[in-house]
Amino acid sequence: MKLQDKIVKKLARQKKGNSGANEVAQWILKSQQVLRVVLELLQDRREIIRQRAIYAITTAAKLNPRLLYGFSRRLALKLFDYVFTSYRQTRKFLGGVIPGINEAEKHETIEQLTELLTSQSPVVREAAITGISNLGQSDASFRDLSFHAITIGLRDREPTVRCRAIKIMGDFCKVNPDFRDKARPLLHDSLKDPARTVYGEARKQLKI
Repeated sequence: MKLQDKIVKKLARQKKGNSGANEVAQWILKSQQVLRVVLELLQDRREIIRQRAIYAITTAAKLNPRLLYGFSRRLALKLFDYVFTSYRQTRKFLGGVIPGINEAEKHETIEQLTELLTSQSPVVREAAITGISNLGQSDASFRDLSFHAITIGLRDREPTVRCRAIKIMGDFCKVNPDFRDKARPLLHDSLKDPARTVYGEARKQLKI
């Protein structure tokens, strides 16, 4: 039986939870070849296989945060895109990965997430902003990059993303009070936003 067929059979197995995907996650930790095959399955025509492939990869990455480094940026971006679109687990996923990666890898992760700010999916853009903010809060050396990414979110074309960016900006400034003077005029600009939810969140963060 070919390796891909063996992995697909395991992912498709119907049991409680994601037992098959958990087994595949263990295989991934032991073999880069298995990881490459599972990454290819992110493009499988069957949604259940794509979702369980995502689950297997993210489970393995939480156990070994360095797992995805060394692969091409295109593959990493594809993984991020699928993870954020299918599960919206940004905080949980990055929360498990970030503590175990070094400074150079954090910089690479921020670059990958920043590229996702141009995604066609507002869910992906919102998740990318959240992830970048988490990185900035975890390490002071990345605060400027994080702040810049959040400001991009404030200008997003979707009200839901702008609203989320305002909330993230408020949280970011609570942890990094020296950024409040930079953030205040940007939040004041959001008071002119035509979307009531965005305007309301700006008022809340400015405590007007």
